[in-house]
Amino acid sequence: MPDLITHVSMAHLILRGIDSLQRRLSFFQSDAIWLYYLGTILQDLLTRPVNILFPSAIHWTIFLHTPLAMTVVHLMLVMLFEGSKRQTAFLYLTSGSAIHFLVDALQKQVIGNNFWLYPLSWHNFSLKLFWAHEFMAVLPYLVSMIIVLETVLLWRPKMKNKIALTTKSRH
Repeated sequence: MPDLITHVSMAHLILRGIDSLQRRLSFFQSDAIWLYYLGTILQDLLTRPVNILFPSAIHWTIFLHTPLAMTVVHLMLVMLFEGSKRQTAFLYLTSGSAIHFLVDALQKQVIGNNFWLYPLSWHNFSLKLFWAHEFMAVLPYLVSMIIVLETVLLWRPKMKNKIALTTKSRH
């Protein structure tokens, strides 16, 4: 569970940061934004329950933690949408999945988890900065950053309107 919160939190900070810098994108006004967040945790949702119930299955489920497998999963999922919405759904799922892979690349792993070039290579692309459980200490700060960011973004338009009204009333 903490790993899922970490992935969603990092994805939120990244997307919200981009969205606030480039107002014209307005990702958060899209009806498909939930697909972005689903993309950030889908790999773990597909593999973790199986690995917990059947630990020896990791050798089979590790494939689902590759960009190739997730692309196939995304293509299958977007078939559930209308033809005109499939491209957007695929973009959101894939963007979220890319964030997941980048966050996982920061972690140390016993077996490896970042086989980005599978089936061409079993090279584990990892920066090996910390173990997954060590991120628990950072999680409260990450959630606090989201709360501060959302508060600032919520109040910014109101403050601009208030400033605009006071400057108009002075003239």
